[in-house]
Amino acid sequence: MRQFVLPSNYTGTPTLALQGTAFHYIVNVLRIREGERFPGLDPDGIPVEIELLAVGPAECTIAIRPAARDQRPTDGEETGTESSQATVHLTLFQCVPKGHRMDLIVRQATETGVATIVPVMSRHTVPRFDDRDWRNKADRWSRVMREAMQQSGQRGIPRLEAPIDLAQVPSLWQSRGPGLLFHERPLAQESLHGYLFRDTSEVALVIGPEGGFAQVETKLLMDAGFRTVYLGENVLRVETATLFAIAAVRIVLLEKNRWKLTEK
Repeated sequence: MRQFVLPSNYTGTPTLALQGTAFHYIVNVLRIREGERFPGLDPDGIPVEIELLAVGPAECTIAIRPAARDQRPTDGEETGTESSQATVHLTLFQCVPKGHRMDLIVRQATETGVATIVPVMSRHTVPRFDDRDWRNKADRWSRVMREAMQQSGQRGIPRLEAPIDLAQVPSLWQSRGPGLLFHERPLAQESLHGYLFRDTSEVALVIGPEGGFAQVETKLLMDAGFRTVYLGENVLRVETATLFAIAAVRIVLLEKNRWKLTEK
């Protein structure tokens, strides 16, 4: 279900005037008419109910109210296959690719429910950020996440962390759950199902840049407890590999209560 994400500067007022892209999204994309109500999220990701009060040539006014109790299950009410996936916090450590490919990765990660996105600088990463570059990219990626949330109906707002060097990944992750290193070579010690067999509340995914990981980087992560996952022999673009990896983890978690590992 599409939704509207309130601007980051929203302060909790009961009404709000909107112009520009926000006005366009409500009036021309969602095609909301005066008096209609529709779902939304405040800047903290809390569901709200929005009513379109008035529409002018270039501005509309909305009313914001607390959302009625969601009919979908909450974390405490989930049953069956949904609970394993919905309650697991996914952190994506993404080595930043060239060009605008990171925009697509951020969009797809948001749509598929990644909770935290961490840009990573590795040996084969071409882009390098100074403070100004990072501010500009953070602003753009925040807009991309907002658009993705509105389009997909994703409930949680991903947290976008500042860029780190790959060597900092283990200390930032601190083994809070399975750390999965998706590698272009068949180095896997176990199956993805095997890694995710035990109950966990957090999973980390580490994805390399176009040139892959240097051998020393792979060793560093494996020595820190990260487990390798092989995505097959096809050569994938980095944005495809990321989506493939997230989808694989999400499906395994989604169907976790339906499968059993064969005893060895």
